[in-house]
Amino acid sequence: MNILYGVQSTGNGHICRSKEIIESLKKRGHRVQVLLSGKTPNLLPEMKVFEPYSIRRGLTFINKRGRIQYLKTLLQLNFIQFYRDIRDYNASGIDLVITDFEPISSRIARRHGIPSIGISHQSAFEYDIPMAKGNPIGRYILKNFAPADHMVGLHWHHFDQPILPPVIPDCFEKDRPDDVAGYPHPSFPHL
Repeated sequence: MNILYGVQSTGNGHICRSKEIIESLKKRGHRVQVLLSGKTPNLLPEMKVFEPYSIRRGLTFINKRGRIQYLKTLLQLNFIQFYRDIRDYNASGIDLVITDFEPISSRIARRHGIPSIGISHQSAFEYDIPMAKGNPIGRYILKNFAPADHMVGLHWHHFDQPILPPVIPDCFEKDRPDDVAGYPHPSFPHL
């Protein structure tokens, strides 16, 4: 299968989680093209697993003490480049788009009618789980930032919803608990 895998490269765990899933997909024979957007990641040796990859500006939030700074965020966004990146991406031959809260790949899927899956912590909030009330703008962004046909939420607890445990890198295997909030084992053997 040819997969476009979009990764939000803001450093909030998206790269680490996606690295594990992409490695697993490639080991199973899938061809994976990676699209990184947001802050430019440090091109460290572990970035090799993402090859072939491309980097786009995407949409990045400005945060201060864990809160989105809406005005500062709005002032630094480049919507023209964002839409060019969507329009100009050659999606021929792509069978599936997976997005880890990455908005360009999400919209490439919509534009070309390619099935899409969202895999992220943010996707867990599509389900009936406890969450802070927040504000309407934050809830709107959470729901519409990187939409997908199917959402796979990742959270430390499932809240009796179809939510999976977080993806924990193999290098921490010895540190993994046997049971995390009712999950049998926090891995993705089915990928």
